[in-house]
Amino acid sequence: MCRDLYRAINKPRQCGISTTEAVDVAWEFDNVPGAQIVIISKDKDAAVNFHKYVYNILRSVRKNNPRAPKLVKENERETTNVNGSRIVSLASGKESGRSFSATHLVFDELAFIQYADEIWQAANATLSQTNGRVTAISTPKGKANLFFNIFDAPDQIINGKKTGLNEMGFKTFNYKWWDVPTYNPFYKEYKMAQNAGDKKQEAFWIEKARKEGEWYRKNRPKYTTLAWKQEFEGEFDANAGTVFSTRSIERVFKRNYLQKIDDPEHLVSEWWSLNENGVPSPDRIYYTGIDLGRKGDPTVIETYDVTDFDPSERDEFGRIKDKAKMVDYKWIEPSTLEWSEIERVAKTHLKLWKADSQHDATGTGDSFTESVYGYSEPFSFTEDSKRAIVTATQHAFDYGAVILPKIPRLYREHVKYEWDDDDIVQDTVMANALAISQFYDGGAEVVLGFEKVEEFMGEAQPA
Repeated sequence: MCRDLYRAINKPRQCGISTTEAVDVAWEFDNVPGAQIVIISKDKDAAVNFHKYVYNILRSVRKNNPRAPKLVKENERETTNVNGSRIVSLASGKESGRSFSATHLVFDELAFIQYADEIWQAANATLSQTNGRVTAISTPKGKANLFFNIFDAPDQIINGKKTGLNEMGFKTFNYKWWDVPTYNPFYKEYKMAQNAGDKKQEAFWIEKARKEGEWYRKNRPKYTTLAWKQEFEGEFDANAGTVFSTRSIERVFKRNYLQKIDDPEHLVSEWWSLNENGVPSPDRIYYTGIDLGRKGDPTVIETYDVTDFDPSERDEFGRIKDKAKMVDYKWIEPSTLEWSEIERVAKTHLKLWKADSQHDATGTGDSFTESVYGYSEPFSFTEDSKRAIVTATQHAFDYGAVILPKIPRLYREHVKYEWDDDDIVQDTVMANALAISQFYDGGAEVVLGFEKVEEFMGEAQPA
């Protein structure tokens, strides 16, 4: 029933949503003259399969309604009618959809579509001209994709009121297995509680469906916990490749408490610090991580105050009470500075903050390391060493050992970071890991001179 231009549906597997959207497409094809509907699927087989859904509906309609527009072209990837309406099903590719002026773009399993961002960028131009619609359907697959970005976008607010859409213009829908009548034997009772706004009763009927539902008992043992949450409960961070869970991200990121600094030398592109001068407080203990830009990457410098950090003091949940706090963040846009200028910015920072420091020394030669000799230690990234410092950072997030400001770029890169990070922007994550791994190591016997708390570290599991 939703007629908003942009719609996104996060769905469990095999729940009928794709068939429902095929009905929507078929209706539009028959009833909107000149409709140009482009369906993008993850591969050729998926494209053919979705088109088959639509085609079977169209054939069924024509058996019962002889006045339906006559089909003039029919094959496994394209259907047209006498009213000039057209349905084209395409496999994902960098150029998919670029040559079509769509009035309705349908993404089938968007989270799994390669080149989704490129397709979306190309399609936006034509959609604005046609006032076209978008329907994005998928089960989730981590956070490093367009589908997650749609659901992660904040609410759109106009004149102080929520519009029901997000800032990307999408109306979003989240369905889980208990929203499917054939999966949930207590669907009617659950929906009555939901419509009444009774959260307690909602939870009761969901739990009852878990305990007594035949479908749940039969299918749940076939999946791991992560796979089940991803495939049937719509959890974006249930992907096995996700490093930082939603809960741990929200635990450590706080409303931005730093002040924005305008660099008088115009070398640092984005600078946030604890005070308006960007000058450290005296007699404090600081640790810094520096991720050096190369091949068009930015340079990032992040510094923590660890003066009050004490991993031996924990709350009732085993989380660290006295945390390390990020107090300075510098981001240098790629290709804006000469190498010598980057060295000068880093060395000036290290001299001023008197911080223990690690810097990325992979592939940079000896130039930077020599420039900051005595101020920062080189760190060479290998598969094992990188995993070690990222694991330490993951552990620090899980146990609330650090506090970070919710700077948009810093926040987004951590939300989207995955173990398979070849195609992920990760510069702020690496600078953070280089800093944190100096004062926190969740797997070591000693953390910054404090003995590990065995009863906590041995039993607690990451959130």
